[in-house]
Order: sequence, then structure tokens, then C-alpha cells
Amino acid sequence: MQMYQALALKYRPKQFDMMVGQEGVVNTIKGALKSQKLSHAYLFSGLRGSGKTTTARIFAKALICQNGPSDKPCETCEHCLSANDGRHLDIVEMDGASNRKIEDIRNLIENSKYKPLSGRYKIYIIDEVHMLTKEAFNALLKTLEEPPEYVKFILATTDPIKIPPTILSRTIHFRFNKIPQKKVVEHLRWVLDNEKISHEEEALEIIARSGDGSIRDTLTLLDQAIVYCKTGVTTEGTTQMLGLIDPAKIAEIFKVIMQKDRTKILQIAKELENYDAETVLTELAEYLKSQFLKNDKTIPTFAMDRFMRAIADAKSLFFIGTDGSFTLILALLKMIEAMESESIDDLIAKYENQAIHTPKNEPRQHNAAQPIAQEAVVPSQTTDAETQKSAPQESNEELWKKFITKVYDRNLDLGKLLEKVLTFESFDGASICWSSSADDNERDILRRDYGIVSHIAKSVFGINTVIKLVQASKTLETKPVSANAIDTVVNTNETSADIHDNNDTIGIQVASQANDDDSLKVALGLTPNDVNSENLLEHPLVQKTIELFKPNPEEVVLHNK
Repeated sequence: MQMYQALALKYRPKQFDMMVGQEGVVNTIKGALKSQKLSHAYLFSGLRGSGKTTTARIFAKALICQNGPSDKPCETCEHCLSANDGRHLDIVEMDGASNRKIEDIRNLIENSKYKPLSGRYKIYIIDEVHMLTKEAFNALLKTLEEPPEYVKFILATTDPIKIPPTILSRTIHFRFNKIPQKKVVEHLRWVLDNEKISHEEEALEIIARSGDGSIRDTLTLLDQAIVYCKTGVTTEGTTQMLGLIDPAKIAEIFKVIMQKDRTKILQIAKELENYDAETVLTELAEYLKSQFLKNDKTIPTFAMDRFMRAIADAKSLFFIGTDGSFTLILALLKMIEAMESESIDDLIAKYENQAIHTPKNEPRQHNAAQPIAQEAVVPSQTTDAETQKSAPQESNEELWKKFITKVYDRNLDLGKLLEKVLTFESFDGASICWSSSADDNERDILRRDYGIVSHIAKSVFGINTVIKLVQASKTLETKPVSANAIDTVVNTNETSADIHDNNDTIGIQVASQANDDDSLKVALGLTPNDVNSENLLEHPLVQKTIELFKPNPEEVVLHNK
């Protein structure tokens, strides 16, 4: 009676072309064999079951083949046959975990001095080489750097970080990648077809995903699934064997989440108590990934993003020892909460309404120049009528106190100054009127910080509010504001007067609507006469203008209005 052989051993590759998912490494080694450009030491590193030891054995066989070195060993000569059986005397395979002492490496070095018995090379394959002691590595250094011409070293490890840099620098390093799931499924399908065993495609995907990119682990799971399912590899049997949730159940979970049925989701969470909570969350994440790659529109993209965040947050709780079933329930309820979101149209209407409706005592009057703003207010008022009715209206005095308080919060000294020199007069929803009694020093401070005052005033009274100075202070009586400046403040829609110099040296025409910042400066008592005419030409902006237009020095004349 022939003994059963495990699939991982039965289908272990014997040729480079049979390797799965390591094309980069295989093609490089085959190229070196074809061109006879062979190094004396190689290091293979990568995930367990990714093909490191198998590649090392095929490489060793290719080096000692009777018809080699060749990238395709003949499989018929005595060297190939003995290498396949693991009995070739010139291929020495060591386990670094059990032969890790310095005495073991000394024996290896001593034996390497003797020529091969029958083959072309004497080849040493050291598996799990990172398990060697520091002393063993040091003893191996000299031989690894300058071995006899007939000696080849092939080292394999799952943890190259633990290998000393002096060893790494003496070897050619090949990194074995995690094998893609698609190629693993194709390999499983090929194995089952050769074994004449029926299977379900979804079951193969579950096994390949559980194997986590390792061919050996995946074939071991397939062996187990064949025995468990008896008649063939089925999805139901595979999920039961691995302790996973049936994909149909996961689809039902997300269907309930999309329906926002809290009662039903709690019932499902009760049914899932027999499963490992972390495994359930992993399966939920895998389902979302598969649906996204299938371009399934059942779950919106924004919802997938929120679901993944809920799953990630729940997984992080396992590191602090939280209860698994409670963590799972919390994650599922958070997914339902993630669906409780307002539509884009509702959000736009809400924020438009907040931006348009500024605090006021009576409706603001819109002139003919504002038809667009008038139209924008109508649908927002209709949409949010109840909010408008319930919103409390602040009095003018309350708004003024709020303005002063915000200035205090921003700058204590500036708040004290404004409270001292400014007197509130009126506010009609479109413009605010105040008077100023600032002296020269106080105007210097206001000139420096007028940007703060402007920002806070607009945030309290409204972005489009016009600020007016309604009566001159005692300071302004000694240094009166020009007629044009007063016109600019009182009537912001009128254009400024034309300013021309008497000698026609420079003519400047100002014909635009008054700027809010300019009107605020005047309202704070910062008149054009506050600027020292003797120092005006030294102002950086004036200097930049002179540099830009490059007039003759005698043409630059300052005119006071």
C-alpha cells in the first residue's frame, strides 16, 4: 500500500519554471547560469513558504548537473537524481537553528577544504542562517569571503535583519516576495485538477487568503480542507474548518447596516459570539475590499471609508485587552452611525443659510447692484424658515458689547483703547455708526491694529457691513478730514473726486467704490492728514511705485489736498 504524501511535498517544484510568484529571482538566477557568471555566496530571504529552500535546492542541482551548469537540469543524470532524493554527497544542507554553535561552523570550514567527491562543486545550503551565534558568524566570515573555487554557499533566512552586515556584504542578496493571491489560487486549482478533486472557486480564494502568501501554508490548508469536506472542497466546509464566517453571512451584515436596522444588527452580533471577534473584523474588511475591486456600487465609497475606519479603531482596542464581543458590537453600531449623514444638498443649504443670515434688528435693504444676493436669500429662507423663527435676535447694544469683548479676547490693550475712544451710535443691519475721540498716539495704535478691528467687526456685524464715522472728535476738529474722505465714508457707492497736481506732473484718477478697509481707517479717526507729508516719500509702497514707474527725480512732487 502506497503511503499518502502531503501536497506540499508532492508538488514541490523540481525546476525553476515550476516556481510560483518569484519570477524576478528565478530569471536572475537562470541568467547567471546561462552566462556562467556565478558568485561564491548567495542569500535568500523572505516569508516562510515563499520558495527559498526550494530555489536553493534547484540551484544546487543546476550547478552539479552532468550537463550543466544549466538553467534546466536534465533530471536524468545521476547527479540530478541523487539531488532530488536528497542524498548527493556534495550538497550539504544544514539547519542553522540546530547547528548554530561555533564548533558546527568550524567543522563546515574544515570539510570545505576537501574537493567535491563526484560533482563539479561542493555546495553548502544553510537554512535559517540568522539563528547562528555571533561567534559562529565571525568564524564563517573569512571562508565566506574567499572560499575555495569549488565551494558555493547558499544561505536562507526569514529574518535578514538579524544577520550581521559583514555577512550581508559578502553575499548576493535575493528577496523573495509575498506570493500574490491570484497566483496562489491558480496553483491550488492546478493541484486539485491533477488530484481530480472537485472544488468551489470561493473556497479556493478563502484558503489562499488564509495562507497569507505562503505556498506551503496554503497547500497544508488545502490538505486539511480535502479531508474535512470529504466529497470536495466547498465554501461552507472551508469556512467551518477555518472558523470563518460564510461570505453570505457577511453580505447580510452589510445589508442590515445599509438599512440602519440596529435591532437586527444586535441579533447578528449575538450569533457571532462563537467566532473570534478580530477574525470577524478582518473578514468584514476583506469583503469591503472585494466589493470595491469589483466596482460594486451597493456600498458608496464614502461609506466604505467610514466602515474601514470603524474596523481599524475596533482592532486597535484588542491591544488593550477589551472584550471581543463588545468591541465587535461597538464597531457594527459605529458603521450604522456612519450612514447617518446629511446629503450634500442639505449641507449646502444649511451653510448657505448660516453665511447669509447675519445678526440684525430689521431686514437689510438690497439695492439694484445686488440682484444675485437677493435671489440667493430666497430659497435659503424658504428651506430653513423654522430655524429663522427660532433664532434669537440680539440687540444693537448686545452686538456692540460682543464686538468689544472679542477685541478684548484678541488683544487686551486694544480692547481697552477701543472702549475708551469709540462711542457706539447706531446699527441698521447694513452699516454701523460710531464716533472716535482718539488722539495722535492712540491713532498710531489703531493704525497698526486696524486689521484686527476690521476682522472682528465683520465677524460680529456681518461681512458686508459698512462702518461710518458720524461725528468728528476733538482731534478731528484740529485736523479735519478732507471732504473727499467724508464722502467716502458716508456714501460708499459714490466715486471719489479726481485728484490732479497743479503742474500736471502726475495725474491720478480715482473712480472706484470706497474700500471697506479705507472707510474703517477713517471711522477710527485715521485721516490722510495723520500721515507726515515729509516722510511720505520714504514709505515703502511709495518707494516701490517710484521704482516701478521710474520718473525723473524732479518730477516726483507731493501735493497736499
